[in-house]
Amino acid sequence: MHNAVKEVSEIIRGHLGRGERDRDTIIEGIVSTHPVHSHGAFWLALGCAWLRDKMRTFTGKLTRRNSSQAEALLPGFEHMREAYSIRRKGRVVVVPTYECSNRELRSRALEMETGARGEIDHAREIFVFIEMRGPDGSEEMEPVE
Repeated sequence: MHNAVKEVSEIIRGHLGRGERDRDTIIEGIVSTHPVHSHGAFWLALGCAWLRDKMRTFTGKLTRRNSSQAEALLPGFEHMREAYSIRRKGRVVVVPTYECSNRELRSRALEMETGARGEIDHAREIFVFIEMRGPDGSEEMEPVE
């Protein structure tokens, strides 16, 4: 299947690298280079990627939700979801929590811990960047070695 997500990511990176920031102009450019009638595989691949992302959002796999959004939480828990995305037989499937094995749940918990550590490290780097740049954000920076 066409690797539309990779292609779109490269196009977006190219626009941003040239200092172009107008979202609608970038989207119009992508759409104009891939007419639906002659690039069906491209749009099918992109649509499937979008649907996978929506499933991740639904199960909470890769997104952080704020408290104003409705979550499908397991009764009696503050964070446990009713279902998780689990890889089974080479495919990612949504599995109700009570049907997940302990091994699958441990794997999910380890992924979350690793992701959390990465987020903390990312936040620290942002603070270092701010310190390097200076209080008003306009001073030139010295590169970190």
